Amino acid sequence: MNEDNEIQTNRFRFPEESPSTQRTLMQEELEQLSMYKKGRQRKFQNFLLLGILFLFLFGLGVSGYYLWKTGLISFGKKQPKNSPEQLYAADRLLPETRYYIPDTNLNTLLRKAISHYRASENRQAIVDFESIINGSYPNSQKATALIYMGVIALERNRYELARNQFLRALRYDPKAIGAVVNLAVLEHKLKNQTAAREYAFRARKMSPEDPRVLLLLGNILLANNETDKAIDSYQKAVSGIPEDILSYYNLGLAHLRKGNLESSLQNFKRVISHAERNSSPSLENRSLQARSYAQIGQIYFEKGKMDEAADHLHKAIRFAPEKSKYLYNLGIIYLHRQELEQALAYFQKALAASEKSPQVYRSLALAFEKINREDLAINSLQKALLINPGDIESLFRLGDIHHKNGDLLEAADSFRKITNLTQANLQTEEALIKLASVYLDMERRNSALDVLERAVQLRPESTMAYLMLGRVYEKSGRRDLAIASWKKALSLAPHGHLRKKILERKEERKIRLSLAHAYRKEGAFDLALRQYQFIRERNQEAPTQNEDPKLDWELAQTYQESGNHSNTAILLRKIIKSPYAKPELRKEALIELAYLHLKSNLKDDDNYESIAQALSYANQAKRLFPEDFGVKLLEAEALLKTKLRANREKSLEILKMIIYSKVEASLLSKAYNLMGLAYKENGELERALKSFNYALQINSKNQEALQNQREASHSYEKNL
Repeated sequence: MNEDNEIQTNRFRFPEESPSTQRTLMQEELEQLSMYKKGRQRKFQNFLLLGILFLFLFGLGVSGYYLWKTGLISFGKKQPKNSPEQLYAADRLLPETRYYIPDTNLNTLLRKAISHYRASENRQAIVDFESIINGSYPNSQKATALIYMGVIALERNRYELARNQFLRALRYDPKAIGAVVNLAVLEHKLKNQTAAREYAFRARKMSPEDPRVLLLLGNILLANNETDKAIDSYQKAVSGIPEDILSYYNLGLAHLRKGNLESSLQNFKRVISHAERNSSPSLENRSLQARSYAQIGQIYFEKGKMDEAADHLHKAIRFAPEKSKYLYNLGIIYLHRQELEQALAYFQKALAASEKSPQVYRSLALAFEKINREDLAINSLQKALLINPGDIESLFRLGDIHHKNGDLLEAADSFRKITNLTQANLQTEEALIKLASVYLDMERRNSALDVLERAVQLRPESTMAYLMLGRVYEKSGRRDLAIASWKKALSLAPHGHLRKKILERKEERKIRLSLAHAYRKEGAFDLALRQYQFIRERNQEAPTQNEDPKLDWELAQTYQESGNHSNTAILLRKIIKSPYAKPELRKEALIELAYLHLKSNLKDDDNYESIAQALSYANQAKRLFPEDFGVKLLEAEALLKTKLRANREKSLEILKMIIYSKVEASLLSKAYNLMGLAYKENGELERALKSFNYALQINSKNQEALQNQREASHSYEKNL
């Protein structure tokens, strides 16, 4: 019996007082006079009786306290058999806690002692076993008694006493296999795997066909990651005891660790089949049945069969309704099925079922993020950190969410805590780089440089540190140092397979895009194009990526900046047609292509792109984002370019709607500039001048509005 279950609260209940009887005052006075006369005679008798009673109760209390402390008796109400609480406790036990109990060569006193042991009457059992050890009995029977006493000590977690009893048993009988097996179990429990392995192989040498020995050996081999040998040992154990479902369960675990999913499934299903055939399965068998359902659910989850996974975890929960791990795993499955309400419900049940776990709170946070409730996600992560303030994963997640939401001080605090908690490892490096990114957004560039220097000192080969260092230098206007930092990042993994191993494709892409951007700002378009070409080459490595709309966008921008409008248009059209381009990117490509045609009236051998074509692109962008003000502004400009009065009036309607809306300053300035052009075309020069003035008041750097204002002023003065 488990010590935790033995020690329970002992509650006493006082008997209820009987109802009182009312009496007259005269009756009470007469009784008091009578009692006064007899009082002196009874005083001595009462005092003597109380003294004897006190001594008796004192002795009883001392005896009870001794028996309770030694664990030989327990107080309190027993739990009902197979209650959920017991089943949950049994489910926590590892399979290797089954001990080797001798059941042969038993005399009458041994049988009596064993019956007391099985009835959890350990005190009487120990008395009987000691009688055998101290009596004139054969050494083999003394060894058996010592094995049982060792098992009792093991069950009470008195490991040194247990080891002593088993070694004594071997001194009486060197062939006592039960002592050797239980020594292996003991060392295995204490994580002394070398000693456990030696005892297990010694036991197999003594009894090579004993299924209990083979089962134990398999457990120890599996713990030592000798999976193939463990599978072989379990299979031999199964052939010896085909109805023992523990052997099937452990064999399933071994196959699962090996990656043999089908063999693992077979063995877990055998556990369930054997347990179902038993009309009154033991607590251990019910536990193994629940665990087998849970393991099958995990296998189906790995196979991507979410319905089957959920079904088997529901069955596991039916046997173990308060098992936190099963509830949590079911929540994970619903999360993968995008059934977020169900996922949240099971995560909440998992939290209610057991001691609060940071892992469950993190999963709750992930589910809240998926339904755009980042406030609840932050709350869940804060609860995880209340349980374990050093939970690094929760700190990273919390920092990322705060950074994304623009809560920069909170983000910096989370990443700083990680750097203080970790011991100069990869997590420290990652936290320093993220902290530098936050400092960069806070315009604290010197602070960003300081933490990045720490990251580089910690790991000089860190490509991500040099990537971020380049960004900080670029923001500081020191492009030469930025380029040097990015080149350093690339030089860490210079060639072929070495580069593939050290520098992941995603990391290299970030570095080369940053480097190309810096070259473009310097006007070194050929160097920028070369970096994009490196990215294209990397895209052709397995797994190949033939479509890359974001790279096409960067190339289009580069060609446009260099004045190569023909190549710009080709790439923009490619993005528009790409099924891999996101709607936002397709919209930007349509806008750019339309403006390209409006400003340069592109012409090539096969096609003449007219203003009508620009209007067509504007309408396509409008279908994607009908409420986008940038698209509306494009439509207004395209209508204005047609020179038709009706289209000009439509343009004015759109522009008035824009200026009366809440839009950013640069867009508002452009709208007023276009409105001035429309009024100028209509001959309304005063209104045109006012519009150009508004455009310049909002954005004094609007060169187009400034030029239009000058032309309108000249025309206005000329007409005076």
